[in-house]
Amino acid sequence: MKIFDTVETEEKAKEIIEDYLDACNIRNGSYYDATVRCECGMTHAITWTNGEMFLSVAVCLGCGDDSHFEDEVLYVQTLQK
Repeated sequence: MKIFDTVETEEKAKEIIEDYLDACNIRNGSYYDATVRCECGMTHAITWTNGEMFLSVAVCLGCGDDSHFEDEVLYVQTLQK
């Protein structure tokens, strides 16, 4: 299982996802929580999807750091058609 670098707050996770969506001019998706593994154990990720793409940022109060850059914490997965 992938070990994710994390941010500390859900607000920062959503900000990172929203910035990526704005930069790519992508709309019409929804958020949900997913369970992921971080450096100190199991945590959750704020995940956005539109059915074709998944964006996730893991959140952990223990090992999270809100000063991470987008490319360090944003996990992007595109479904192949």
